[in-house]
Formats: sequence, C-alpha cells, structure tokens
Amino acid sequence: KKIMEAGDCDALYLAFEGLTDLYFQENQYNEYIEFLSSLLKQKKELGPAINYYMALTRYYQLKSLEEEQDWDEYFSKGNDYRDQIRAGLDGATAANSCAAALLYAKVLAFKFHKDQEDNFTESSLEELMSSAREYANLSAQPLPLKGAADELFSYGEKAKAKEVYKLYTDKLLAQDIKDEGLLMIANEFLAGGNLELAESIYDIYIARFIASGDKEKKDFSPLINIARAFFDSDRHYSEKVFQEIEDAAGIKAFDEELTYLRALNMARYNDYRKALGLYSQLLKRFADTKYADEANFKIGIIYAYVLSDMKNASVYFGKLAQKEKTSPQVLSALYQLGIFSQWEGDFVKAKGYYETLKEKAKDGFKEIISLTLTRLAEINENKPMDYNLKSFLDIALKPKDLRPDIRLTDLDISPSDAEKGQLVTITTTPSMASAGCMQIELQYLWSGDIASASPSATDPSFPVQYSDPGTKIICLVEVSPTGVSSFGIGMADVR
Repeated sequence: KKIMEAGDCDALYLAFEGLTDLYFQENQYNEYIEFLSSLLKQKKELGPAINYYMALTRYYQLKSLEEEQDWDEYFSKGNDYRDQIRAGLDGATAANSCAAALLYAKVLAFKFHKDQEDNFTESSLEELMSSAREYANLSAQPLPLKGAADELFSYGEKAKAKEVYKLYTDKLLAQDIKDEGLLMIANEFLAGGNLELAESIYDIYIARFIASGDKEKKDFSPLINIARAFFDSDRHYSEKVFQEIEDAAGIKAFDEELTYLRALNMARYNDYRKALGLYSQLLKRFADTKYADEANFKIGIIYAYVLSDMKNASVYFGKLAQKEKTSPQVLSALYQLGIFSQWEGDFVKAKGYYETLKEKAKDGFKEIISLTLTRLAEINENKPMDYNLKSFLDIALKPKDLRPDIRLTDLDISPSDAEKGQLVTITTTPSMASAGCMQIELQYLWSGDIASASPSATDPSFPVQYSDPGTKIICLVEVSPTGVSSFGIGMADVR
C-alpha cells in the first residue's frame, strides 16, 4: 500500500527498503522476485525501482549461497542470477529520474563488478563517483552519500571514499546542523570504527568550538575528550587536537595527567623531540609528579640515542641513580650509565654502576639483573661488549658530526603499553626495498631489553614477554651488503 501510494522518490524507496528487509530476514529471495514481477505488471512506472530491487535481491541471494555453501544452487543457477543482476541494473539506470535511486544502483553495480573482478570494475567505479557528485548537486539529503562512501571504504577504495565523505559532510553543514548534533554524529562514526569520517566531522566541530566564546573562560573538556578518544586508535590525530587546544588556551589547559598522556602519546608515535619537550614540561610544572622517574628516564634515553647527547643524558640518568628509593627506572638509569662507561672503556666506573644496580635490585628485577651480569662478565673476563649492543652504541652515541649519515628508523611496538607476561611484538620496516629482480639481504642486529627473546639476524620482527615492570629500551642496527643502513630505538612500557 505504501509503495502504491508513494508520492515522491524518497517515500517510494523508503517503502521498498522496509519490504526488502522483511523478505531478506527470512532469506525469501525467490518469493521477493515473484512479488516484484507481479508488481511490475500492475504499475509499469515503478520499473526503475523494481529493476533495482530485483538486482539487489539476486546479488544478496548469491552472497547467501556462498555463505551457506549451497553449491548446488550456486552453480546451477548462479549464471542466471548474474544475468538478472545485469538486466536489473540496466533497467534501474536507463530512465531513472530519482537521483538517490540512481546512486544506489551505481553502488550495487560497482560492488557486483568488483566481486566478479571483471573488466567493468573501473568504469563502474567512475560511474559511481560521477553519480555521487551529481547527487550532491541535486539533493539536500546527505545519507545516501554516506552509504556510498561506506561501501567504497569497505571495498578498499579509501581515496574515493574520502571524496564522497567530503560531499556528505558538506551536505551536513549546508543543513546548518547545531554543534551538539555535529558532535553526536561524529561520536557515532567513531563508535562504528569509521575514523576518517569521524575525524572530518570533529574537525568542523573543533573549528566552531574554538572560534566561539571567550577563550579565557572556555571549558575545553569537550576537545580534551575528543583527543583522549583517539589516544589508542590514531595518536597523530590525538596530538593534532591537543595542539589545537594548546594554541587556543595555552599549557594551562593541561593538568598533570593530560601532560603525561600527551608526552606518552608522542613517545609512542616516535616523535621523540616533541616527547622530550612535553616530559620536560611535566617535570617543570609538576615538581612532585608521580611520573618523575619515567619522565627523567625517557628524557635521558632521547638525549642519548636520538640526539646523540650523552652529556645531557647522563645528567638525567644521574638524578635517578642518586635516589634511595628503588624503581624500575632507577635501575635502568644505572644500567645505562654503566654501558656508557663500559663503551668509553672506563671499566672501573662501569662496574661501580653495575654493582650499585645489583644492590638496589636485591632479589627482584631479574631481567635487568641478567643484562647487568652479562656486562659484568664481559668486563671481568676481558671480553668485548656484545657485538649487537656495541654496534648500536657506536652509531647512536657518537656526535652527529663524527658519525656517518645513517637514518634513525622507527620501531613499531605493539602493544606499547603492556601488562607483565603479555606478548609484545617488536617490528621494523626494512629501509631498503628490493632492487629489480634482486632481493637485498638485510641483517638486523637487535639488542637492549629483549628479555628471553633471541631474534636472529634475519628477523625484522620478533615477539617478547616481559616479567618485570618498567620502560624497556629496544635497540636495532640494520645492515645492508654495503654497510649500516639505519638504526632504531623503541620504548615499551610494562606496567
């Protein structure tokens, strides 16, 4: 009754969608085709819509047969169903005056040809994009554009999806949607895992928020909540929002916890220079911060191995080494001072740091004690330092003007914030691709806090489990047939 009485395109397709859901819920595909065929005889002017839903029905019927592995019907009827899909799509697009319906048909055509991996895939994609642009010019209703963008995204066409999402957000803005509504829509997309669309809408909301009202009196908690929501899923976007808050309100908008989280975010994003500034800010603004040991240790690591500044690194490690109360970072700082001295050939000083570490650790912290005993054995037995570790120190600790121009590469640590005993995966992306038909053989010299793991020189990735808490430092030197091609440093936090 709703279909027969529909006064416009939107009402017609809304009624069809409801009816389609009823049939699809019971997998009554053939029954729906029979109904659509009888309806076409009663009202031929519904041809474009009926043809579309015939094509849609056969499309999902094939999908259902694949999922249920009903291969008898799939192979005996599959070609007939595909012919009906093509015929239905031709009928749906030949004389369809409804822009939304035409867009739906183009989406289905693209999915069909993409699934078949046939020669019409590219042309159907271009027709879909053309239809989306035309729809955006003709209609004020944005939802069909979102549906098309979602399908493009699910099929891996991210660039095309981004363009259609932009058309969708432009439609939302044209409706003069209120800030609260905009935030609600963005939250829904974030909850659904559509980060790209969520971010594009949050950007609009953030720009409006910052432009309105007195910045001195403004409560920035809505923007802080957005930044925190992306802390695990997109750290780059999280920091972008944090930076916009700082630009608008200054550092006073960040309390101790937020300043720490922001610094942690940047360290995990391998933006070590930004992390250095934020950890320094944390120590300066919050003198009694509970994160002092972690901040001092990470600042020391960044100075030593990112900036090749062993002098400043030793200052921060020294602050920790002098503390009476033991923490994982205090022990790690002593170990770092020990390997600095050992690398420089001052074995008496190195042994002093190592022995102090053993005293402070007592019967705990077995992982760093194991490393310390290995270093002490090297000194006591007049052996060279572990080759992988020394190779790393030779590159990382030399002043930049005295060392070769070797790239600092990022290490991916997942998860970067782990529980004791949790499996952590350390990965590097090879810096050199294959040359023509020849695969370049690289060696990976792993060292640092790798616990009981023993990755070989051919492993660009390895798993590891930590039994003790603290900040774990993972070191890498990548060697190509022509020499060292890159080195890397990573930090894993074990709670």
